[in-house]
Amino acid sequence: KGLISDRLAYDVALFDLRLRHVPVANEVVASVLDFDDAGSVRRRGGEVAFTLVLTPEVDVRLGYTYADYEYSEYRFESGGTGSFVSYSENHEPNIPRHHLAAELRWAHHSGVFATLAARHFSDIEVNDANSFESDGVTLSDFRIGYDWRGESLSLQPFVGVRNWSRAEYDQTLRPNAAANRFYEPAPLAELYVGVDLRFQ
Repeated sequence: KGLISDRLAYDVALFDLRLRHVPVANEVVASVLDFDDAGSVRRRGGEVAFTLVLTPEVDVRLGYTYADYEYSEYRFESGGTGSFVSYSENHEPNIPRHHLAAELRWAHHSGVFATLAARHFSDIEVNDANSFESDGVTLSDFRIGYDWRGESLSLQPFVGVRNWSRAEYDQTLRPNAAANRFYEPAPLAELYVGVDLRFQ
């Protein structure tokens, strides 16, 4: 991480993980899970993020993540029949390969702030066989609030609208669900309120 200029900061990370004997859950029937040993998994990718200060009150943040999560060696016997199924070189479910995020933030010296954000996810595999997937989506979010700071704590009430562009997507995925019940659709739009309380 570092500074390109006094207004532009960057953060870059690369990773390459190799795991052995990763447990993988499979839903045999509703709410009944069976676990397989995936043998070995390789998770590699990278992250890059930039923060650009446009004015003392306005900044822009951009981030991109590439995640290539793949079963290196995953074979198991199918139903005690003596035949084996191989998912080697398939992608792990529930992980988007590409994730792009952008945020525009305004923070006034009075404490009032607002953020406009967008996130894009690529298609997501939902089972180990990679035979089903959840479509990629671009999500929107707008939030406005007030940042109050005291000597020992800070209080930040806010209100926001998530997915105000009304994109259709799956909010929750259930990898390897029984009867192909992988998808739980999201609301077309959500209004939310909250308070962020921090002790210093």
